Amino acid sequence: MSDNRYSFIINSTHPCLAGHFPNNPIVPGAVILEQVMLKWALFSTQKIQQFDFSKFTQRLLADTPCIVSFIQLEPKNKLTKAEFIVKTTDDITICKGRFVYGT
Repeated sequence: MSDNRYSFIINSTHPCLAGHFPNNPIVPGAVILEQVMLKWALFSTQKIQQFDFSKFTQRLLADTPCIVSFIQLEPKNKLTKAEFIVKTTDDITICKGRFVYGT
């Protein structure tokens, strides 16, 4: 697939948001990274093996449209890596990071 941008929205009815936090649903980082993994599966047949790092720069509120994009990096030390960035559709960076992927 040539496109490296994928949209998602974490709906305010998502089960994890019931206690995170009432009346101000903030999406947990693990749910955002789950979206990164799900969208990567649309981009590549190779699976994410591990995250090298992820940095969360802003809170993500429920029902906020987001876009995750990927940049594949040149392999080093037999590891194939990619970078990702999650932004709102208003171009606010929510998080970014890097992961190792392969078969």
